[in-house]
Amino acid sequence: MLEHKQMKRFPLWISAGIGLLAAAYLIFANGNGIGTGADMRWKTKLAGENETAVRLMNENKYEEALTALQIAVQDVYDHDPSLEEAKEERTLSDPVLDVPLSNMSWAYNEMGDYRNGLAAIRKALLLLPNTAEEYVNEGNALYGLNRGEEALASFDRALALDPDARYAFYGKGVIHYEAGEYAEALKDLDRYLAYEPDDMEAAEKKMFALLNAGGNDEAAAYGDALVKDYPDEYEAYRLKNEAMRASADYEAIQAFDRMVAAKFPGNPRAQELLGGLYGDYGQYDDARDYYLQLLNDNPAESSIYLALMNNESDRDDVDAALGFYRDAARADAADPELHRTMGRIYEEATDYMAAVPYYEQAIKLDPQDEEAVIGKIRSLYRAKRNIRCADYVRDAEAVRASKSDIAFYGGKCNEELGRNAEAEAYFEQAVEADPGDAEALAELAALNLTLRRDDSALDFSEKTLRLDTDNADALYVQRELQERKKPLGERVKAFFAASYMYGAQVNDEDVWLAKLDEPSITPAEIGAVIDRARLPDDPFTFAVWGEDYDAATSEDERDVDVRNEGSVVYMRIAEFGEHTDDRFLAALDAVEQPAGKTLVIDLRGNAGGLAVSANNMLDGLLPDVVMSTVLYKDGQAEPYESDASHVDFKHVYVLVDERTASASELLALGLRTYLPNATIVGRTTLGKGVGQQAFMDDEQGIAVFAVNFYWNVRERNIMGTGITPDIAVRGDALADFMKPVLGGRT
Repeated sequence: MLEHKQMKRFPLWISAGIGLLAAAYLIFANGNGIGTGADMRWKTKLAGENETAVRLMNENKYEEALTALQIAVQDVYDHDPSLEEAKEERTLSDPVLDVPLSNMSWAYNEMGDYRNGLAAIRKALLLLPNTAEEYVNEGNALYGLNRGEEALASFDRALALDPDARYAFYGKGVIHYEAGEYAEALKDLDRYLAYEPDDMEAAEKKMFALLNAGGNDEAAAYGDALVKDYPDEYEAYRLKNEAMRASADYEAIQAFDRMVAAKFPGNPRAQELLGGLYGDYGQYDDARDYYLQLLNDNPAESSIYLALMNNESDRDDVDAALGFYRDAARADAADPELHRTMGRIYEEATDYMAAVPYYEQAIKLDPQDEEAVIGKIRSLYRAKRNIRCADYVRDAEAVRASKSDIAFYGGKCNEELGRNAEAEAYFEQAVEADPGDAEALAELAALNLTLRRDDSALDFSEKTLRLDTDNADALYVQRELQERKKPLGERVKAFFAASYMYGAQVNDEDVWLAKLDEPSITPAEIGAVIDRARLPDDPFTFAVWGEDYDAATSEDERDVDVRNEGSVVYMRIAEFGEHTDDRFLAALDAVEQPAGKTLVIDLRGNAGGLAVSANNMLDGLLPDVVMSTVLYKDGQAEPYESDASHVDFKHVYVLVDERTASASELLALGLRTYLPNATIVGRTTLGKGVGQQAFMDDEQGIAVFAVNFYWNVRERNIMGTGITPDIAVRGDALADFMKPVLGGRT
């Protein structure tokens, strides 16, 4: 599956018509023939509450503004209780009564709470007459909910009421820009800029629309015009710099950036342009030296530290970036961006668990920092900490998410834990937040396939493919739905013929497999065919059905037994089930100060299980290496690579015996191969260097396991030889195996 991505959110950009809405109340408060006495006093109070809210919003105090608006709305409902329960359009006796609702939508939108913003404006739109400002607020809320087509319709309604509704042009321009419709975006942005030519956020969108559309000459001309019209506005020069990066030569850009730095000596952003140029051209040493010079004059400027951190990250020097982060934290520890950036740098270096505390620090400073919340969730998921991820996503639901990422990753980590109902609910939330999220739709398709809801699986796969014609998950779902229509025996035959590694060595394999063509063949009969179609000395290829199928597909949630005994952490692994890795990694994270402790992994009697589970456990203990490689029947090789994130122990002991096999051997060999402080204790293991692929049919209650691949660790395969321990043990008691760990003799 492709990495989940969301289109970049442009900063909140549509005002709700502040002047118009405030003026409505100011006129209203002054009377203008509206009424006298108690009626006038009530209206004056209402106008005052709205005016207070508008003032607070102009000061970016949205929570306080919302409180004032909630009081105003309640006053409206107290005045006319029928309005609170209004479900259909009705004409107001006084057209300004719904202004607090419209302003409430504006406040919610500015806070990123688009669902409540939409609910408030939809209520206001029931109360006629409607205004262009109200439709702008509706468009803004819909845009925030990633419902772009509906937002465009709202902005068009605003323009139908008021052809000069400038914010509607802006909204349309941004939506077209994010859809890659640059010609349409430029048309709408130009209409907006005719009203607000000095709006540099709109100018930035226009500049990038020109550049993305290939209009480099037009972008250069626009940059020149901005600098000419706004000679004292730094943002105009920054945008010209963007145009020059696309078409001018290095020397011209360098000269321009030096001029900008000289023109705006008190603006750190202007000073940083030249350092950015050095970095973009791979001149990281020059960039660092330049930023360090800037720090001499601006020792507390966090943006310069951020530039230094990013510069070191670009050259893959995480330690140097961390050094500048620490300097920056001492200079300005209250800047969430510093912590979020360090988290991102560790995440990009695949040291996911190292990234988590930095994201947490950013969240501590700003609980509504959506990017930090997403970064933490994403890092936990990538580090395969699915239990922690699922737990945190529940807490993070309080964050007002303008993106679908929180729900998407909530679905992914719950899916990995086998919590299908929770996963489905989160993926549905992701699609609700962004109807164009093809990955979330594909996940719903796959989940419904697993749950045997074939109609829903087909529906979601088709929705996915309308958005992404090459989506591998959706295409797989459609292929599997077609396969399900075939008789059971025919599907098993195709699976076995394609998967069984030793098929060419079996006499009359085709003859035996032909028996699977019987339309009414039973699971027991299929099992008999598989037993004859495999090599006689291959004990790892077989079929199970009935009660044996139930036993084979069940999982013991006690597969990881953990005991913390002072400086020794003992973990008994009974099997490698679907969620053994989740429980193992959760146990690793629960160990306090692991670097000073000894880890004992007891694999005695463990016959193996899922190779992916063993690899995920290795990933938790190894740095970035190729943990193992799988060699399939068709000759393809698939490496399993660990990320940089890992837990270090003082020493690792692995206890094995002659019944230790398969995935257990993979874990033991991987640890001894890559960790200099890992020791194998016990007796030579079984020596199963092959793995099986499984065909499973829950409806018929049958599973067929066929040897399909060899595995190796750094090109070593232990098939038939096993793993010889570093320290041999004669006895069978745990105490016999623990003697070397505790310093005794065996």
